[in-house]
Parts: sequence; C-alpha cells; structure tokens
Amino acid sequence: MSTDLPPPAPAPAPAPAPAPAARPASGGAGENSAIARVGLLIAALGGIVAAFAANQPAVSGDVGTNFTITREFGTDIAFIGGIAALVLIALAFIRMSWAKLVGAVVAFALFATMALLGIGARADDLFTAGESLSIETGLMLCLIGGALALVGAVVCLIAIAGPPHGVRGPTGMAVGALVTGIVALIIPVIGTIAAWLGRRGGGGMGWAGWVLGWLALLGWAIGLSIGVFVVTP
Repeated sequence: MSTDLPPPAPAPAPAPAPAPAARPASGGAGENSAIARVGLLIAALGGIVAAFAANQPAVSGDVGTNFTITREFGTDIAFIGGIAALVLIALAFIRMSWAKLVGAVVAFALFATMALLGIGARADDLFTAGESLSIETGLMLCLIGGALALVGAVVCLIAIAGPPHGVRGPTGMAVGALVTGIVALIIPVIGTIAAWLGRRGGGGMGWAGWVLGWLALLGWAIGLSIGVFVVTP
C-alpha cells in the first residue's frame, strides 16, 4: 500500500498594492486649452478694436454756450492695442501651459491700460471741475476693447486656473500662491499668477492664494470700470 501524499497546493500570490491616486496633470494636456485659446483670441480682438481709437475724439465737454473742448487719443493707443493683439494671438497657439498664463497676464494688463487711458481722458486738465462730459467714438472703442480684453482674460483663467485640486501639490507652489495673492491686492495683474499657482499648490495656502488672486482681479476690474464713468477733472 502506497503512503505517498499529494504535493501541497501552492500558496496564493499576494494581491498587488493599489496604485496611488493620480493627480491631474498640471501641463497643457490636462487643461481645457481650447477654451483658454478662445479667451486669448477674444482679448486679441479687444486689442484690435482699441487700436482703432487712435486719433479719434475721446471725451468732449461744453464750455459756455457755443464752445466745445474735445480730448483725442494719440497714436500710442494703436501701438499698445496692436502689439498686445499680436502677442495674444501668438500665445493662443503655443501648446504650453505657461503660454496661456502669460496670455492671461497680457489680457488683463490690456484691460487695465484701456481703463486707465479712459480715466485719464476724463480727468484731463482741459476740462473744469463739475463740467458735463460726453463719451466720444475714441473712448467708446477704447472701452469696448478693454471689455473684450477683460472677458478674454477671465475665460482663459477659468480654463487654466480653476479651483485647486483635492490632492495637495508642491509646497513651493502653495507658498508662491499665497505670496502672489497678497501682492495682487496692490498689483492686480499678479492675481493671474496667484490663481494659477493656487490651483496647482492646493492645501490651505494654495486655496488662500487662489481666492486672493481672483478677488484682486475682480475687485480691481470693477473699480477701474466704474472709474471710467465717474471720474471728473
């Protein structure tokens, strides 16, 4: 009678360790670059529109019964608008995340420049305090161009600098977001960088920088927009 026993069954293989959760990509491939591109092209259109304000009457005011003073824009507005439009178009078609960020900075700077030019035209020493001022073709083109630049900047930022990811990113980006967010309260265009870094940094500091960046951008945008219509000599 045989006493041989059957060989023992092989031990089961250990289950593979679960793969770590993937963090959304921070480059252009992980973002809605098509929407960002549309935003930059809208802003570029704003630069083109603003360029047509050159040598156009911006603001006029009546002095006395039969005398009207008119303030015109110079050719510098055409240079600013044209160069900004070319830069924005070029950045729109560069397939890199940093290009969209730079484009958002340029777009918001274009809006701020148009708003400041409009405020400067209304506050010119040609006019006297309390004088009724009228918006002319040049200022209207300037305001339309600035509005398009602002819309383009916001659309681009929504695509590349939405709310921070749930997974905390590099600490350096979170700290950078907080620092640039504080600076943005004084220099609003830096708010674009704060929002961009805040999205990637995450965590408490990333969120704080992201919120400060957006608040600075929107707050200054509202303030400058109101100033164009209420500032007087």
